[in-house]
Amino acid sequence: MKQFQRGILEQIQAKIGQQKVLIIYGSRRTGKTYLMQQLFEVQTSKKLWINGEDVEIQKKLSNRSVANYQLLFSGIKLLCIDEAQNIEEIGQVLKLIIDHIEGLTIIVTGSSSFDISNAAGAPLLGRSYTYHLMPISIIEQSNVDSNFEIMNQLDTRLIYGSYPEIFKFENEIDKQEYLVDLGIGNLLRDVFKFEGIQNSSKVQQLLELVAHQMGSEVSYNELGKSLGISKNTVERYLDLLEKNFILFSLRGYSNNDRSEVTKTHKWYFYDNGIRNAIIRKFGARNSREDWGALFEAFVIQERIKLNQYKRQFTQFYFWRTYAQQEVDLIEKRDDKIYAFECKVKQKSKITKAFTSKYPEAEVGIVTEANFLEYLL
Repeated sequence: MKQFQRGILEQIQAKIGQQKVLIIYGSRRTGKTYLMQQLFEVQTSKKLWINGEDVEIQKKLSNRSVANYQLLFSGIKLLCIDEAQNIEEIGQVLKLIIDHIEGLTIIVTGSSSFDISNAAGAPLLGRSYTYHLMPISIIEQSNVDSNFEIMNQLDTRLIYGSYPEIFKFENEIDKQEYLVDLGIGNLLRDVFKFEGIQNSSKVQQLLELVAHQMGSEVSYNELGKSLGISKNTVERYLDLLEKNFILFSLRGYSNNDRSEVTKTHKWYFYDNGIRNAIIRKFGARNSREDWGALFEAFVIQERIKLNQYKRQFTQFYFWRTYAQQEVDLIEKRDDKIYAFECKVKQKSKITKAFTSKYPEAEVGIVTEANFLEYLL
């Protein structure tokens, strides 16, 4: 199995020793535990690894007192807590530990942002850094494979995505079984167990509808009617799926121009393999009508990864007017605008309706032939 050095490893490593809590978010099976093990193993100072799923660990940490935590962790320089969201009142626990154990760095992992961020957000204000670990990016793969190999594997990426373990399978059936089990089982587990989710089948049906409309603007009212649930419930489920790192959304970009669409969202999966698993569609490109949508999603996924791993704080949008002129991806960073159109092969230009409104924007057409120029 290929071993990829994750793009955020050095960023996290640089923060060790700063008396901070370093939170690694990400969906299941993206390699959070393995990444933390790498960080743990290279540390030569006194260190400790604990698992938040362990009931005995939970009991030891339930006594939320400075004296207890000093007894447990005094002298330790690096504390790693895997699956930290399972620990009750995790935010208060981490606050007390990091505030009263001198010279300590804590690294924690969590499979869903609502588990840790809701519990830990306020207590850890000013005490933490957060990192989102996504499936393998092109920039991470480029450290292992040549550009020729990456370009040659594009079809595979669009169909099977880039979860770390997918790279170990050579047989397509094995890839499909892995993704179906991951997408329908493991990734949705956190959503189904979340308090208030009473009908898991509706969540799965919603995912299927979004998968078929990936890259298109969706109507929450229409989704609700199709599923027999309210618009508010649709929005709530989508919010949970986004916080669980299965989906993400782009909203319309506007500079206060009434001709521009701003109130609708486009929804994408963080990984094309999971999207295809949800609808059980793993056919080759010549048997699909959604190849363009898969390529567009792939480019957007990779641009998000690239910006994050470069620690570029970027806002992502799409752009469309009510006259149906549109641009696939808008990035806003440091008050600068970058616009990208994603086309598999077709040569085109960014619509003049956009360039005339935003002449200062940097624009690019991303195709199968040149995608590495924009993703590395």
